[in-house]
Parts: sequence; C-alpha cells; structure tokens
Amino acid sequence: MLTKLAMYVERAKVISGSMQMSFPVVLTKAVVANVFFGHGIKYFSLYSLAKEPVARFGGYMTKKQLEPIQRQLNSADGKAIADSKLAFYRKCVEYDLPTPEIYALLTKGDARAFGGLVPVVSNAAEFQKIVAAQGGDRSFVLKPEEGYHGKGVRRFRWVGNRVAYSKDGVEHVEDPQTYLDSLFAEAEVYLLQEALQPHEELRSLMPGAGMGTVRAVTVNHAQGPKVAFVCARIPLGDNVSDNFVGGQSGNLVASLDLATGALGTVYAPGAVHPAVLTSIERHPLTGLEFEGYCYPRWDEILKIALTAAAKFDCLYTAGWDIALSTRGPVLIETNWRYDIDILQFAGQRPLKDEMLSALGVGGAAAAP
Repeated sequence: MLTKLAMYVERAKVISGSMQMSFPVVLTKAVVANVFFGHGIKYFSLYSLAKEPVARFGGYMTKKQLEPIQRQLNSADGKAIADSKLAFYRKCVEYDLPTPEIYALLTKGDARAFGGLVPVVSNAAEFQKIVAAQGGDRSFVLKPEEGYHGKGVRRFRWVGNRVAYSKDGVEHVEDPQTYLDSLFAEAEVYLLQEALQPHEELRSLMPGAGMGTVRAVTVNHAQGPKVAFVCARIPLGDNVSDNFVGGQSGNLVASLDLATGALGTVYAPGAVHPAVLTSIERHPLTGLEFEGYCYPRWDEILKIALTAAAKFDCLYTAGWDIALSTRGPVLIETNWRYDIDILQFAGQRPLKDEMLSALGVGGAAAAP
C-alpha cells in the first residue's frame, strides 16, 4: 500500500510539473479517479484527467467495463479464431481476404499438433531451407502465435545464409541455430511471415522498418456491419511493432476522422514520463506537418474493415488492425477484446456512452 502511494505521489509530481498544475490538486484527482472510477495512475496520465473536471471522469470507459460486454457479444468460435494468429490466417485465406503470407510455423514442440496450411519447422536446417527458398536479400517477420500488444515480434533479413537484424540501433548477424535458440527462449511457437513495406504514399508518415496500422472497430448490426471508431498507430525508429503500450514503445498515436481519414492531434510519449502524452505538430524524423494530412486510400481501408466484419460474422464486434502496404490494404490481425484506452487517449475524450451506444448495450452493463 505504501509503495503504491509513493508511486502515486511521484507520478503526480511529474504530471503537475508537466502541466504546470498544483501538486495537491493533481494528487487528489488521481486518487479520486482510481478509487471512484477505476482509472489507475497510468490512465489518469494518458487521458490527461488532471485537466478534466471530476464530473467527466466517469465518461471514460475502463477495460473492466468493456471486456465483459465484448465477451458476451462475441461467439466462442469467433473469440477462438481471433486469439490464434494461425486460425485467423486460415480464415483470411478461406475468405480470400488480403493478409501477410505465412511461410512456416516455427516450434520446438510437437510438430504434429500443427498441420495443413503451412509447413512446420523445428530445427535450424529446416528454417534455413524455408527462408532461403523465398530468394534474395529479403526481410521477414516473426510473431509469437498467441502474442499480444506486439510483444515478441521480430524482424530480420536473410543475408548470406545468416540472420541479420537491428536492435537498439546496432546491427547483429547470427547463424540460424543461435537465432532460433534465442527465439525459443521467449516463446514456443512463432509464425514466419513476409515483411510488408508501407505504401509509397505513407513514407512521410512511416519512414522506418515498422508497418503502422489503422485500428478500426466494427459492429455487425442487423442492417450490416459498420465502422464505429478508428485511430492510427505510427511506429518510430527501429520499432517493428506499432503498438503504443501506454507510451512505453516510443511510437505515436493519433485520432482519425472516420469520414475522411484526416489525422487529428498526434501524440508522442512525454520526455519526462512516457504516460504523460505530448502533442506534436510534425513528424520527428521526416518533418511531415500533421495538420491537414489525410490517411491515403482511406475508402479502401474502410472497405476492407467492413468486408472482414461481414465475413467474420462470428464476431459481433472486433478491432481490426489494417496496414496500407505496397500491395494495398491488408489485414494484420483482429481483436475481439480490443482496448478502449487507445481510442480514448488518441482522441483525448471519453467514449463510454458512444461505445455503449455503438454496441447497442445499456449503460447499466458498464457500471463501475
């Protein structure tokens, strides 16, 4: 208890200093947000609740309020498909939906448990054969089969029968066995995928190796699927994943206008503390001015979200991660328990009432 209180005090000092507000006021508001509304200090920071009147705190929805609703609305089959990247890939292939190709499944476990659609690789020789067969000096992505929040995602190049990758700005080259050993020390099953490149029209927004995505939340109403909420996740530097992770990743996040794809305010992690967001006007690497920038091929992105929602009708509501690659929009993954936090801090506004309305659920179901 004392440790948590000390953490709140230290974080409140950072917030009050960043926002030039009274420390006692910030600390009191932070405690009220936690005790009465379920918003911990991280979300108190991310939502900039120090600047909000306490009466608005209840308008921000929490994960604990949203997840039971998502769990009830989505079918067991739909949740199982969304939780498995391999199952999701199988369905995309079945429905003829664009998604990154999976070249193989890497596992140190029983290969017989996985079969059918893609080869299963369990040793360095097989790994080398699969990668080399794709030809040339190419890039690949590895994802834990049941990973989340971008955890464990790796990107590498195949150069002269060796694995080359960048980490913390340093180039590393390893033999396949050493690389596999490091992989399996973290997870037992990985998907080996093609590494997509951002579309040419996105290069001023995404100049690095990472592929950013649009998070599009859909709802399958009786009248047909609708896109209810969108936001943009923008990777920086050597980051392979575009996940924001409460500012810990160093990536950017922004709201998007649903009708036009225009960027709203773009937020970066704070310099003093990553959970205290800072709005920025230009891309820190390319100098792109964000005001007036519209996400390219916006109609195509919305169309693939709606098409996917219609095909995956086992999911009443889902959060689709859609990348605009050099070959057009592609589905990266779907999430049946998509986070409310990224939508709220991207737009810096409460979404509880809007979310409940979009899902067709009464407010009582989301009481604190």
